[in-house]
Amino acid sequence: MNAHSSSEISVRCRARQLAAISLFGICSLVFQVCLAQPLAKQSDLGAYAIPYASESNRIELEVVNSTESALEDVTVMLDVTPAWLAFETASETIGQLPPGKVRAAIFTFDIDEKAPVGEVAELEFEVVAGAGEGVPPSPASPARRDDGRVETRTILIQAEAPTELTLRGNYPNPFNPTTKITYALPQDGNVEIEIFNAIGQRVARIVDQVQKAGYQEALWNAAGVPSGVYFYAVTLDVERARQVKFGRMVVLK
Repeated sequence: MNAHSSSEISVRCRARQLAAISLFGICSLVFQVCLAQPLAKQSDLGAYAIPYASESNRIELEVVNSTESALEDVTVMLDVTPAWLAFETASETIGQLPPGKVRAAIFTFDIDEKAPVGEVAELEFEVVAGAGEGVPPSPASPARRDDGRVETRTILIQAEAPTELTLRGNYPNPFNPTTKITYALPQDGNVEIEIFNAIGQRVARIVDQVQKAGYQEALWNAAGVPSGVYFYAVTLDVERARQVKFGRMVVLK
């Protein structure tokens, strides 16, 4: 995956986005979401937009102990995530959390180029904390430990489309007889893919149809052409605006 702009989910952004939840009166999980590039952006559905194929996106969750007793073995865990996100770790251990103190759990992730553009997905985080000295366990808590208590929080995210037509190339290359051309569209539109030989003659048109924004792929079977160098053009037409990208490939028989 190529590195694109990344996003950051942090407690240090706009106060109007601040959210806090009570951990059975023991502590609160405070978090806030912003995007590093561009600035914070939410959809009408309240989901945070993550840049296309971006790497090193960051979520920072702060756990605040709002009582006079220390919390033990505080851990923040990722419980629910879509398959098109790759997190470096699924849990972060905070450890002991003294009264009135704040500790942060940081999660870093990449977004796959095949992520469905515009689809809203859930990230669910769970905080597990030991009761700590002088703090009785709550009988209503769905505890994961004998003396622990659990709280969850859900963040909505969605993958953005690329800002322009992006050609990812073809694989394998050289090939015989088939190869896969991959590309990504910034918006819905009519796509045409044409294949040309070394002297500029068109030998095939393998795509000519309307396609949706995001990741796309097309197969070419070169069984009917001789070995040699070929070129392909991926063209996107949207309301009389045209974008074209070119690639080079080798048929080796």
